[in-house]
Amino acid sequence: MRLTHAAALLLAAAFLSSPSEAAKPSRACIDAHAEGQVERDAGRLLRASERFRACAVEACPAVIRKECTDLGATLEAQTPSLVVKAEDTRGQAIPGARASIDAGRELPKLDGTAISLDPGVHQIDVSLPDGRRQTVHLSLSYGEKARPAIARFEAPKPLEPKAAAGGNALAYIIGGAGIIGLGAWGAFAYDGRRRQGDLETCAPRCSDRSEVDAMRRSYLIADVLLGLSAAALGTSAYLLITNTGEEEGVRERAVLLGARGRF
Repeated sequence: MRLTHAAALLLAAAFLSSPSEAAKPSRACIDAHAEGQVERDAGRLLRASERFRACAVEACPAVIRKECTDLGATLEAQTPSLVVKAEDTRGQAIPGARASIDAGRELPKLDGTAISLDPGVHQIDVSLPDGRRQTVHLSLSYGEKARPAIARFEAPKPLEPKAAAGGNALAYIIGGAGIIGLGAWGAFAYDGRRRQGDLETCAPRCSDRSEVDAMRRSYLIADVLLGLSAAALGTSAYLLITNTGEEEGVRERAVLLGARGRF
């Protein structure tokens, strides 16, 4: 029926035009005119627009060209569109966001441009530079223009320095053991010095070998405790320094992520 209508238009053009002009119109104009109406009635408005543009060119007869132009203008008003946005929870645009529509049409940047689509449900996949993604499903109606398709992202949660906190606790425990060891070292060193003083006082009359052994044992234990305490305190200081550095790094990353989430 549509093809017959297009043929009638072409016949009218032949009567209104000179013989040479009547020979110019091609079958392509009639086909484009008919196909555009088929696509329009099927809801494929974007394809229909392409077909109507194809029969609105200078090579087509004036009558067909005018009707295709009018049909294209009507279709333009009926074709819905949307604007893809990536926002944070405060409604601020997120720089660097990109999107794809229906897993095929890529939007390398979201600059507020209205995207024309066919009526119906569409899937919009939005991704951020930090890897976060979100999918939005939207149903467009005939004539709906620049409808916002908003993907809203919450700010990323700051990284908690759990490992650093655990490391600091261990550092405090080891440091406490080192301090206790120093106290014990002082006690044994004092006992050894006392015994040595007693032996020096009674010399050369002292003959009890056990007193000499007790003095040496106190000094030996004191030396061991001093070495262990020094090692413990050194380890504690190392853990505190390294964990503080890691904690600062975690804070910096958390601040950067927070800033990127706030935009």
